[in-house]
Amino acid sequence: MTMNNLSPNEKIIFFFEQKLALLKQYFSITKKMQATPITQKENNLMGLISERQNCINRIQTIDKSIEKIKRTSRKKLNLFSDKFKGLIDNYLNAFMDIIKAVEPIDRKILVMVKNEDEEIKNELLKLQKNKRAAISYGPKLNLTPRYLDTKK
Repeated sequence: MTMNNLSPNEKIIFFFEQKLALLKQYFSITKKMQATPITQKENNLMGLISERQNCINRIQTIDKSIEKIKRTSRKKLNLFSDKFKGLIDNYLNAFMDIIKAVEPIDRKILVMVKNEDEEIKNELLKLQKNKRAAISYGPKLNLTPRYLDTKK
């Protein structure tokens, strides 16, 4: 069965299934980001951020598809059955549950990233001060040494 053979209601359910799976994947990646030890963050964090962004992009594409179905099939969608309304409500509740579970983890990750950012800034300032101190001693001039006890 292709997407063209599905009713607008079935298409929406199909997209909601995909969106729910992507939100679960997003939640899983977010938990991995939080659990990644500091020593491995540099290696794994960029990959996890990329995976999360990919999930977000795919969810946005699904949302656009749902909006398109709602616009093009407005009259047919007004004939929701109670069963369909219940399904939609269950999906929306599942979406909200996942988003509510991700939110506190995201806040913790944000705090960790801000702390890491401050540590990096402090380390760079320290290195910059050390470099300035080394420069302040001045460059050694390439003059021949003068000895006071030499004969002329």
